[in-house]
Amino acid sequence: MDKLRNKYVIGTHVMWFEIEMYADFIDGMVNLLETVENKENVTIDLCFNMLQHFEKYDTNKIKKHELIIKFKKGVATLESMGYIVNQEIKDGDEFYFHTDYRRDLNYNYCKKVDYVMWGETDSFFPREAFQAVSYTHLRAHETPEHLVF
Repeated sequence: MDKLRNKYVIGTHVMWFEIEMYADFIDGMVNLLETVENKENVTIDLCFNMLQHFEKYDTNKIKKHELIIKFKKGVATLESMGYIVNQEIKDGDEFYFHTDYRRDLNYNYCKKVDYVMWGETDSFFPREAFQAVSYTHLRAHETPEHLVF
């Protein structure tokens, strides 16, 4: 188990049409998070975007409440591991997309945590992500390094 020295937020903006990928994303998060000893050092922030400005969901294939159930199932999985999961569902007339979410994530957490990690529904953090960030932080004064996942 890894005992984290820093505080992290992992934030991910999930579009409604990514809901099938989201299940795999949650599996990847479980893979990453099951290594953490002090769970209070990690906050998870998820935004489920159901706005349909550019693409409408086909209610013959999936209903709105089914989308929400799938999203909440992922939230429940992470909460059952002992993590705080802040969640928001966007469903209205506003325009709100990945860039808006990341701006808000940075603003809301930049003074609360040491590291803001941007997640993507179609990618996974490596199991060693926290170790890599910690190592890079320790070495930052020796050499200019950049870390991208």
